[in-house]
Amino acid sequence: MTDEKFLAESHWYGNWGYPWNYYRDIFHFTHEHGIRMFAINLPRGAVTIVRKKGFDSLATDVRALLPPKVDTTNEEHRKLFRAFFGGEDALHGNMPPEMFEGMFRAQCAWDAAMGWNALQALKKHDDGRAIMVVLIGSGHVAYGLGAERQVRPWFDGRMATVLPVPIADEPCGPLTGKVRASYADFVWGLPPASESEYPTVGIATAEAKADGHYKVIMVMKDSPASAAGFAVGDLLVAMDGERIDDREAMQRRLSTKRWGDDVDYRVLRDGNEVDLAVHLRRSAPK
Repeated sequence: MTDEKFLAESHWYGNWGYPWNYYRDIFHFTHEHGIRMFAINLPRGAVTIVRKKGFDSLATDVRALLPPKVDTTNEEHRKLFRAFFGGEDALHGNMPPEMFEGMFRAQCAWDAAMGWNALQALKKHDDGRAIMVVLIGSGHVAYGLGAERQVRPWFDGRMATVLPVPIADEPCGPLTGKVRASYADFVWGLPPASESEYPTVGIATAEAKADGHYKVIMVMKDSPASAAGFAVGDLLVAMDGERIDDREAMQRRLSTKRWGDDVDYRVLRDGNEVDLAVHLRRSAPK
């Protein structure tokens, strides 16, 4: 199928939201070379249930997407997970203990599901020579505390982790970088990225609507949204003159934007409609 048909039928911008072009080459490479691909994550709603209510509240068919036991007791993993959220994280920094434990359960659920479902696909299709490559975020891989640890009791084969590491190009000298030996089995040096390739507005919204609108729950510091005057509590009404009815359509429209473009929002604030012009400009160097 075409890219557009795939994005529509998979509800890419509803289920994920990040620009398709970040992933497009991977999908096309596997298609052209006849390499199987498998979805290994839990449904978004299931992760929310785990976060709010725990594993016992999952439906039987969803629970089958997880290994028989999900370990949420590892203190090293808990310490690493807490370190992911520094005080500068306006949305998650300094969260209360109950909220943190819910988030940690969700993280363990992601780790366990992705490791477990990759293992099930490998077992089903292994011809004795198969290699399963699992593409997941570094937070699920670092120090072997995530997916690798969760799946290890169920797999006695070989595993290896590869993580990208930013390196610095020193004047008149070799490329340098520092990494702890326990971080991963292999590291891949990359130039440090100062900005994302595709623009972000800099707001986070609640997943469910409030009063028929998506509510802004975070405005990133020094972001285009911050410069435009967005405030926590704003209710999104329209984007570029089109009413915002669902997150997927909003994310899809945003995916067409590039650095240098503008986005016109209308929000509901204290009962009044307010127009905000977001200029997608890279932040000035510090």
